[in-house]
Amino acid sequence: TISENKKTYTFRLRDTFWNNGDPVTAHDFLYSWSQQLSPQFKTSFLYIFHPIKNAQKIHKGILSPKHLGVSAKDDKTLVVQLESPCPYFLDYLTLNAYFPVHAKIDQKYPDWPLANQMEFPCNGPFMVARNIPHVHLQLKKNLNYWDRSRVRLDQIDLHLSNKRTALQSFKKGTNDWIGYPFSLLDELLDDTIEKKSATSFWNHQNLAVNTENKFLHSAKIRRALSLALNRTGLFGEHQPNVHPTTSPLPKAYSQMAKVHLEGNPSLAKELFREGLDELGIKAKDFPELTILQAFEFKLQRGHFLPRIQQQLNDVLGIKTRLKSIPTKYYFKKKMLENDAHLILLSWSNYVDTPFYFFDSFIFNPPCGSSWLTQPFQEALARAKIEEDSNLQWQKLKEVEELFCDLMPIIPICYRETKILYNERLKGLPTNLNLGLWDLKEAYFKSERQDPKSMIEWIAE
Repeated sequence: TISENKKTYTFRLRDTFWNNGDPVTAHDFLYSWSQQLSPQFKTSFLYIFHPIKNAQKIHKGILSPKHLGVSAKDDKTLVVQLESPCPYFLDYLTLNAYFPVHAKIDQKYPDWPLANQMEFPCNGPFMVARNIPHVHLQLKKNLNYWDRSRVRLDQIDLHLSNKRTALQSFKKGTNDWIGYPFSLLDELLDDTIEKKSATSFWNHQNLAVNTENKFLHSAKIRRALSLALNRTGLFGEHQPNVHPTTSPLPKAYSQMAKVHLEGNPSLAKELFREGLDELGIKAKDFPELTILQAFEFKLQRGHFLPRIQQQLNDVLGIKTRLKSIPTKYYFKKKMLENDAHLILLSWSNYVDTPFYFFDSFIFNPPCGSSWLTQPFQEALARAKIEEDSNLQWQKLKEVEELFCDLMPIIPICYRETKILYNERLKGLPTNLNLGLWDLKEAYFKSERQDPKSMIEWIAE
C-alpha cells in the first residue's frame, strides 16, 4: 500500500523461498539495501537508492544506518519511507540492485558470489547449476520458486562465443538464441533466418563531453561541437538500422523535433567564437581534442568517428585524435583519468522511465558535473514530483530542452540492436525500450523431451 502523502510504501511479502528452501524475509531486503548504502560499499548505481529517506546521508557517513527509511516490521512486512513523493520508485524496485540477498548466508560466507563450489543463493525462476566465469553459465529450474508451475524450461545454457561460431551453431540448431550485440552479425546474416527469427531494440550512441576540462567548460563550445556535425552524412544508406538524432534521450522518451540533423555550421561558428571569448583565447590556442573509444566499439560502432573528426575540422578548425583502450578499463576510469575530452558511449535504459537517464547523468556522470545548473535541477525536481502523467511529460520536455542547451553529451544516433532466436521459442514478453527478455515463461512450440535453451552471447 502507498500512504496518502505518497511517501510511505508498505510491502507485504508473499510466501517465497530461497533455492535452499529458506524463506525470503523482509529482513533480507533491509540487510541488502543497508549493505549497499554503507560508505565502504563501492557501486556506480547508488543514485537509484536516493529516493529513500536518509539514503544519501548514510552513504556519506553523516547518519548511521539505523536512520535509513526502511524497516522490517516482521518477516513478511517491509516499510519504505521516501524523502519526497517519487512516482517512478516502483520502477526503480525492478532493478537488480534492489533484489534481496540471503542475509544469513552473506553474513556467514561473504565471498559466496565468487565461491563456485557452493550453491548460489537465489529466489528466481532459475538457479545457477554451473559457472565457468567468462565461458559458460548453466541455469536450472528452481524447484523452490513460488511460481514454478509456470516455468517450462528445465535448463538454460549461456555461452560466450565469437560471432561466426555463434551464427554457425544457430544454423545447425545447436543453440537457440544469439544475444547482444547481434548487430555485429549483419554482414553474415541469411535473409530467411533474419526475417523469421530476429527482433530488436534501440540503444542511443553519443559522445560524452569532459565538462571538467577548462576548454569544454563552456556550454557554448559544447553546443558548437554538436552543431558542427552533419549527422545524416555520418552514416551511409546501407545502414537502415541507424537513425541520426540530436536528442540526448533514448528513442522511446524523446519529445524533441528532428532539428539540425544536417548541422548548422554558421551557428556553430558563432557559438564557438563566443565560447572562445568567454575563455579569453583565440581559435589557434584551442587544443587538439582526444576522442576515447573502446577497442570493441572501434570494431562495432565507432566507424563514424573519422567522419566526425573531419567535420569538426572542416567547420570549426578543431583537430582531434582517436584513442582506444580495452573495454575492461573503459567504464572503470573517468575521462579525466584517461586524459580524454570526448568519450563514445552506447546507452540503453535499465528502467522504463526517462528519470533513470537524467539521474544517472547527475549522480554518476561520465562527463563530470560542472555542467549542472540550478535551473536544470529545479526543472527536473518539478517533473519528478508531478503526479499528473500528461503534465509530467510536459515538464520532462522542458528538462530535455534544458539538457540540450547544456550539452554535457553530444547525441549522435539511435542504433538498432538485434536479437536472433529460434522461431519455435515462444512466451517471451519483451520490453523493447530496455532490451530485456524474461525467460520465465519461455517454451518451445514443439516441446522436447528434455526442454532446454542454449543461449550464446557474442564476445570478441
